[in-house]
Amino acid sequence: SDEFYRGFHLAGAEERGSTTIVNLTDSDDLPLDWERTEKNPDYIVIKLKQKLLPNQKIELHLTYVAKIPSNKFTEYGFDQNGGMNLKNWYLSPARFENHN
Repeated sequence: SDEFYRGFHLAGAEERGSTTIVNLTDSDDLPLDWERTEKNPDYIVIKLKQKLLPNQKIELHLTYVAKIPSNKFTEYGFDQNGGMNLKNWYLSPARFENHN
């Protein structure tokens, strides 16, 4: 609803959730460059040292801080009593195909 979007966009930083990437390295402990996408700022694009071919694997080491939002926007987040109801709060890889 419009009320949800208005309330969310007007909310202060203390009420909104976020992630802060502290460190991102490969299996050799070498730092990897990354950036947030402009269209979807909840997504990050990791620039690998080598192209990852089909059926290949890579090990990534990621240290991050997840800030849980207030539950006043959805039923998920922290409540006024200090409780939390969480869903889909952890980082997970997205499918990357044809540079999309």
